[in-house]
Amino acid sequence: MYYLLEKFNKDFRGALDLSYKDLIFNISAGVIFLVAFSFFYVNVLMNTEGQHFLVLAQSFLQGKLYFLFDPYKNWVDTALVFGHYYFPLGPLPAALLVPFAWFFSLFNPPFYQGYMQLYIVLAILYFIFKLARISKFSQYDSFFIMTAFFTSSFLHIAMFPAYSYFAHVVVVGLSLAIILEYLSSKRYWVIGLLIGFLLLTRITAGLSIVFFVIDILLNKDVDPQKKYKALFKLLLPFFLGILLLSLYNYLRFNDFLETGYSFQRVIEYSLFKAREYGLFSLIHLPGNLYYLLLATPEPVFRDGFSHVLVYPFVKLNPWGMSIFITSPYLLYLFKFKYKNIVSQLLLLTIFVIAIPVLLYYGIGFYQFGYRYAFDFIPFLFFLFIREYNDKYGKLSYGIKFLILISAMFNLYLIATT
Repeated sequence: MYYLLEKFNKDFRGALDLSYKDLIFNISAGVIFLVAFSFFYVNVLMNTEGQHFLVLAQSFLQGKLYFLFDPYKNWVDTALVFGHYYFPLGPLPAALLVPFAWFFSLFNPPFYQGYMQLYIVLAILYFIFKLARISKFSQYDSFFIMTAFFTSSFLHIAMFPAYSYFAHVVVVGLSLAIILEYLSSKRYWVIGLLIGFLLLTRITAGLSIVFFVIDILLNKDVDPQKKYKALFKLLLPFFLGILLLSLYNYLRFNDFLETGYSFQRVIEYSLFKAREYGLFSLIHLPGNLYYLLLATPEPVFRDGFSHVLVYPFVKLNPWGMSIFITSPYLLYLFKFKYKNIVSQLLLLTIFVIAIPVLLYYGIGFYQFGYRYAFDFIPFLFFLFIREYNDKYGKLSYGIKFLILISAMFNLYLIATT
């Protein structure tokens, strides 16, 4: 208690030293963060639909790899193979829920994915703040950076712990934990283990292994023998993850490479038609690039004939919106020089992860922003704050204003949808 009082007094004295403009910006950020957190807190605990991973965890407890009952209406997002319904996504999120599914089954109170997602999101907020501090931002700037990430398109997936959204949150948490491990202890066996977990959640996110393999190989300060040892520590748990995922696929589909995505039941007929062009294909690239980089919110018209706008005037595009709409401060990425080898490796890793994401037929309906990008956004966000700090040293009033306006616009779209 004494430590907390001392810390509060220190922070309070620091706040008194701030300029009037800084104080206004920080209070505004605090209010916006509290509003966003209220949206998140209420929705994450109240959402009880699409509990696919929880239902799958209950199946695991019965020794089954398929759903024992419909996790949502008409088996949405499941794959019907050999007379059973399976979930194409990786098994790790369901495995994380197994102890809770077992414990709560003993007393029969309800348990939902949102209960775990609440704590994962809290950890993510801490990770972002810690990452900003390690990147040499002040406490106040680090809070702004945390607010920027939280009120981006991340807020939407954080609010709804259903379907594959839960997996996206797990991926973000694991990715940030990996980055922090790299910047601190740099234990390659821990990094390899966490990337193995990524692979068992979303395969594309597991491609982040590229960064660490090349980083080890390019390290001139380490002799070859130590490099081989580091590579072994990194790759062993990663390949164990590949082995487990392959075995999981074989036990379900008698095929080491089949995940079930080819048979997934989709809501939109347009998605069904898109899949006919191929699960992964260059033909899907333009559409995915459009929704990742260019798509805007949709106008709300008074009727079906005129172009007279009516409240709320604009609404989210359920097929996706540009990351530069939901996070306009990322436009700064075009101003940086990327002379550092770590930044160059981050760019390469983001590109490698993005390739299969952008070639995939699914796009990500229903979403706020472009949710599949969260396979690489933690690395993109780290690149942004790293390069911004190297160039400017601290957040300018301009980018703080941009963060606040972006946050309010995102909250408006979420609140009016």
